[in-house]
Amino acid sequence: MEESRLPCPHCSYPNLATDEVCSLCGAVRRADASKVRISAGGPEIQEGAPLPARAEEGGPSRGAARMSSLLDSEDGALPPPPPPRAGRDRDERDFHPFEAMHVQSAARSTDDLSPPGNYAAEVRRMRDAGPFGLPPLLFAFLAGGAAAALWSLVPGLAHTAWILRSFFHEIGHALAGWAMGIPSIPALNPGGHAATMHLEPRTWLAALMLLVPCGLAWRWRENLALAIPAAVAVPLLGLLAFTPMRDLFVLYGGHLGEILFGTIFFWRMFQGGFSRFAEERALYAAVGFMLLGANLWLSFGLLLFPSVQAWYAGSGSFGGENDYLRIASRLGVTAGSAAALMLVPAFLSLPFGWILSLWKE
Repeated sequence: MEESRLPCPHCSYPNLATDEVCSLCGAVRRADASKVRISAGGPEIQEGAPLPARAEEGGPSRGAARMSSLLDSEDGALPPPPPPRAGRDRDERDFHPFEAMHVQSAARSTDDLSPPGNYAAEVRRMRDAGPFGLPPLLFAFLAGGAAAALWSLVPGLAHTAWILRSFFHEIGHALAGWAMGIPSIPALNPGGHAATMHLEPRTWLAALMLLVPCGLAWRWRENLALAIPAAVAVPLLGLLAFTPMRDLFVLYGGHLGEILFGTIFFWRMFQGGFSRFAEERALYAAVGFMLLGANLWLSFGLLLFPSVQAWYAGSGSFGGENDYLRIASRLGVTAGSAAALMLVPAFLSLPFGWILSLWKE
C-alpha cells in the first residue's frame, strides 16, 4: 500500500503524512494528510479538504493559495512555482536572515507581527529609523566615528587597530608589487612589526599583469563606466612598471592599500551592507574612519609636528626605514612632503565611497 504523502504548498516536495515541516524547505506545517495523497498521476485532493496554513502567520500563505488552485485543476497537476518577488513587495520569507533576526527580536515584545504585511512593514520601519530615532546613515557616521576614535586611542584597543591597519597596509604593498611584476609576500608580527618581502622584478610578469586590465576592459566592453577605467589602467600600469616610478609606486602602495580598503568600507556603509540596518553600517564606518583617520593623522603630523617626525624616524619595523622616509630619500624631499601627496586620495576616500554606492549595474 502506498504511503500517504503531503505536497508542500511552498516547494511541492512530497512529504510523509507524519511530517510536521517540509523535509526540503522546512516551510510547511502538517495538514490533514488523509485528504491529500500522492499517486502516479499526481496529487489527489478530496473536495472540501482543509488547506494547510502557517499557524504562526494566522492565515494561509502564498503556498496555501497555490494549493487552492489545485481544487480547480482538471488533472490535479501542481502549478509551476511563482517567481520570487523582489524589492519592496517581498514578504517575510524573502528577507535576509539578518533582517529576520531583528524583527524576531522585536516580536518578543509585541503580538502584531505575525501577518506577512506587518512583518515586512516592521522590517522597513527598523531600516528607516536607526537607534535613538536617528536616520541610519547619521547614526553610522556618529557611532562609527566615535568607535574609530576609541579604537585608535584607548590603550590595548589601539594595538588591535594597528594590527588590522597593518594587514591592509602590507596587502597594499603586495598588490602593488605584483602589479609591477615583483613577486611579493606580506608578513605581519602581531607583536608590533610588519613588512612585505619583495623578490627581484620579472619583466615577463609585469607584461603578464597588463593582460588583467585588458581582459577586464574586454569583459566589460558593453559597460563604459567599467570598460573605460580598465582600458586607461593598461598604459598607466605599463608606464609605472617599466620606468623608475615602479619602486615609488610599490612604496606608496601600503598607504594606498589602507585608503583603498577604507573606501570599500565607506561604500558598504553608504550602500547598507547585507542587512541595511544602522548597526551594520556603523561597523563599516568604524573601520573606514579608523583607516582614514590614521592616514590623515600621519600625513599632517609629518608635515607640521617635529615630535611626530622624530617618532616616525625611529619606529620602523624590524629595524628598517618607514615608507615615507624611503620615498623622501629617493625624491630628495622631506618625509612630510612625501606624506602630503597621500592627502589627496585620503580626502577622496569618503566621497568616492558614496559615488560607488550610487552606481548600479
